[in-house]
Amino acid sequence: MFERMVLLLDTSEVSEAVIPYALHLANKAGSEVDVIHVVEREGPGERLVKAYLDKIVGEIKGPGIKKKRSIILRGKAADQILDYVEKNQIDVVAMASHGHSGINKWVIGSTANKIIRGTRIPVLLAYSKEKVRSSQQTVSFTNILLPLDGSKVAEAAFAYVESILSKQEAKVFLLRVVPSVVGQYAGSPEGYVVDYTEKVMQALQEEATDYLKKTAKSFQEKGILVFTAMVVGYPASEILKYVERQKVDLIIMSTHGRAGLGKWILGSVADKVLHNAEIPLLLIRP
Repeated sequence: MFERMVLLLDTSEVSEAVIPYALHLANKAGSEVDVIHVVEREGPGERLVKAYLDKIVGEIKGPGIKKKRSIILRGKAADQILDYVEKNQIDVVAMASHGHSGINKWVIGSTANKIIRGTRIPVLLAYSKEKVRSSQQTVSFTNILLPLDGSKVAEAAFAYVESILSKQEAKVFLLRVVPSVVGQYAGSPEGYVVDYTEKVMQALQEEATDYLKKTAKSFQEKGILVFTAMVVGYPASEILKYVERQKVDLIIMSTHGRAGLGKWILGSVADKVLHNAEIPLLLIRP
């Protein structure tokens, strides 16, 4: 599923926060890893960039990694990356969610936003304001959170879980947030605020609970340890609270989606989680 990975670095230390997570995923999936930097202006500094990339590639180790290579692209960062991804049949892009700007550096935060919106493949994002991690540091995804809204769009994340977790030690948490009245949308694409009665809210919570039980069963049948939770509130806020309570180390969620009455809009929620979560986030484009 993740046969070819692009690992994006802008040569700053903060961009390196993604490295251990990317390598963990690459080892699990048996990936080829292309370590890429984009040079927007040619100059004498390109030799230093090449040396930097070669050093990172030399540090990449793991029995699951099939190939590794360093690549310099030239031009506008997001455009060059999206073009490379399409032409080389890349399966996943890994990068820091924020970055460092300066001479010969590109702002990975802005680039990340453009890539997320421009690619159809999964994007692994690591929060880069944390203490920079060594590429040799061992990490693992043992507590994986799947936020769900009951839509098929959100369920696109299911297929990626098994390729990431180790059944012996990983836990999967299925979270369904039933939105309160504020911010709830339904109907036409423009949407409108729904004034729920107590009876309607009860029905929505019962439907969400039944959905979680049914979904959990499909994971349990594959030998995956799964936990479920249904809460009422503002989806993004509740997701972030749950991450803290359960010590989640990876969130997998779809980047957009629209469902009907009683469902939340995943695109908006994913965006807020992306900008506030301090753990890795794997974004799936259905």
